[in-house]
Amino acid sequence: MASEPSAFRVRYSTSKLACIAMAYEVDESWAARGIRAASFDPGLMPATGLACNYPNIVQRIYAVAAPLIARLPGANSVKISAENLAWLATSPEAEPLMGCYVAARKPRKSSPLSYSP
Repeated sequence: MASEPSAFRVRYSTSKLACIAMAYEVDESWAARGIRAASFDPGLMPATGLACNYPNIVQRIYAVAAPLIARLPGANSVKISAENLAWLATSPEAEPLMGCYVAARKPRKSSPLSYSP
């Protein structure tokens, strides 16, 4: 059982990497046809329940720490992240960000591995 949270984190990070790489590929392959893609980073969101697969003691510590983490610079509420994602998907102002990894409505570098075909 002790390895389950670690396996969860590996699956989670691998799926995020795959989504970023796929967005780059879709944008590169389909942009000429008017289909654009970007990869969205919602930021640190302590209220998402990601700790639900952690051991009970870690869950209890996280429950106490989450409200403090939410006050850190770069932390986002679900509402703010949803607004940023909706903006990215629908706003003409977001067009220059297509083909990018986007956090807080700005382009960011993603991990080096995400650029590997």
